[in-house]
Amino acid sequence: MQDYASQALQWLRQVLPADHNHNAGGEIGQFDLVYLSSVDYAMSDNDLIALLKEVRQALCCGGQLVMISASFLEESASRMIIRNGKDAVKWLLNKIGLRPHGQFWGWMRSMQDYQAIMSQVGLSSVTDGFLQTPHQRTYWIKGVT
Repeated sequence: MQDYASQALQWLRQVLPADHNHNAGGEIGQFDLVYLSSVDYAMSDNDLIALLKEVRQALCCGGQLVMISASFLEESASRMIIRNGKDAVKWLLNKIGLRPHGQFWGWMRSMQDYQAIMSQVGLSSVTDGFLQTPHQRTYWIKGVT
């Protein structure tokens, strides 16, 4: 495991052998597991694919890549209609100068988008699901080399 945050995912340290834990900035070898937590929102599809291809090269044969999403888009048809309506109103207000466009805040991807990206990276046995808490569902996806 390699992580820049000293407290990140301590549960993972408990289940991985000590020789599989690496300090950030140290020598990087082949990994059994690489996880990316909430990095995808800041990248276009092409940039995310490039990153995942690079990460894939650091995985052992049969190694796993797990991505925890910060920008999963899960919408019902009615929510999608409402969101599209809001986006249209915002666009119109921006065009007539009543609302500044604002800062870009990130990409949102659907389950199908994530699955297609994992396929383009060349990962197989792709599985996905949700980490469920009382107030939030967090999407994850895993692929194997």
